[in-house]
Amino acid sequence: MQIAFCHFLARVKFPPRDPMKKFAYDMVARASTRPAQTLTLKQHKYLCRVVVRFHRQIHPKIVDDARKELARLAAEETAC
Repeated sequence: MQIAFCHFLARVKFPPRDPMKKFAYDMVARASTRPAQTLTLKQHKYLCRVVVRFHRQIHPKIVDDARKELARLAAEETAC
């Protein structure tokens, strides 16, 4: 799922000086060069947030998957 998020982020047009831009470009580069490497929990959550933030430029199914993943992670945090 993380690789799918990254592939869709590669097509997003970010506004100038957006702090999410560098993170997204780093994740896209990581997905293309090292797809087997996993992300940390914080990176994964931030990746989902970036996908949700730029929802108008990303396929609705991918955005829905990101929202579900954020909800799942939030539920896990409250359960602990």
